Amino acid sequence: MARSVAASFRRRQEAPHLPVNEKVDRTTRNRIEDTSSKVPLYKGTLWKLNTDGDAKEKTHWLKRDMWVAFNGSLCYFSIKENKRLVLVDGSKLAGAKVSPLTGAARDFAFRLECMNQDEHEKDVNLCFSAESPEEFSKWTGLLIHSANMDGAIQTMRLGGDVAAEIKQFRLNVKNRRIKVGEDKKDQFAPVFKAKLWKVKAEGDRKKEVDWFEREMWIAKNGSLVYWSKKEDRELVYYTSDDIAKAKITLIPNDDSCKPWTFQVQLPPSGEVEFASGEFAAESEAMRDCWIEEFEKLQSS
Repeated sequence: MARSVAASFRRRQEAPHLPVNEKVDRTTRNRIEDTSSKVPLYKGTLWKLNTDGDAKEKTHWLKRDMWVAFNGSLCYFSIKENKRLVLVDGSKLAGAKVSPLTGAARDFAFRLECMNQDEHEKDVNLCFSAESPEEFSKWTGLLIHSANMDGAIQTMRLGGDVAAEIKQFRLNVKNRRIKVGEDKKDQFAPVFKAKLWKVKAEGDRKKEVDWFEREMWIAKNGSLVYWSKKEDRELVYYTSDDIAKAKITLIPNDDSCKPWTFQVQLPPSGEVEFASGEFAAESEAMRDCWIEEFEKLQSS
């Protein structure tokens, strides 16, 4: 299926496949904040290759909540800064080149290149990977659409496509995972560890197929951490600050296909809302233990 998507992609835009071992150039890191208030043209998740990362290394890719804003800018949610930031301004996307990236560690990968008219700034050279062939088509199609517009009229034309969508945009962040650095592993060692069932992103707690089991723990520094089989590394699910502000709710057994379910909800941060995390313990006693650990962190 991926082959047919790539073939269709090539027909839409003639561009050579770029070598996967080519490193992504370092671009300006002083991102401006996305202050758009209208509903974006499209939003979802993308894997982004780290600056100076190697596309062949799976650990060099980071999953991010991303969207194309109403004004055509490519934006993302920064976990580090806890805010919406502009990755590529809409005016710079005009004339951009979107090319399939073969041989990468992740499937459905593509490269975005934009010439920067400001001689004091480097050209944009970024690599992404979609979650599925369908997402690949949506993201690349929209970026190609944006690239084929004249920068001066881009905002008007993109805006016209969704003129009816004038309600306020509140980003619902689903992915906030933070990788654990090798130099900080001791801080993330477990003080309480057990199995937990978790509802997948955008899943339904009443559907068995939307649950998966993870080994999770409360770390020395108060974070909720787990081992990601998919990424083959430790990831932080909630920081100690997250847990301190979170609202914990017990879910009745008849309202979930898993007994002993509980929900963790972070408060909004400005224009940003966070999807709730839903977990299920192995028993009522174990759920009580987890709640007790969370309450300890909230009272400390």
